[in-house]
Amino acid sequence: MDSSKVDIDQLARFACIRFTEEEKAVFSRQLQETMDCCSKLEAINVEGVEPMIHAFTQEENVWGADEPKPCAPMEMLAKNAPEMKEGQLVVPKIL
Repeated sequence: MDSSKVDIDQLARFACIRFTEEEKAVFSRQLQETMDCCSKLEAINVEGVEPMIHAFTQEENVWGADEPKPCAPMEMLAKNAPEMKEGQLVVPKIL
């Protein structure tokens, strides 16, 4: 098999999933099209082009100042919250 060709069976083993023969045909074609597109991008000369950090400049991406505003009524929050304690929402601890 050509190294530029997609090996859908190997990808399925890595992902621990099973495909039907029809799915293999569709996914193999789609992945090959994606790889072909990436190959075209690799061929573009980007000599002298400055790398971008973000698609928008800071001037275009200003959301406004952070200002405190009233939140939803606590009664409504309490109805939708799984747990409240001393007037505050209880959320899972994230470590």
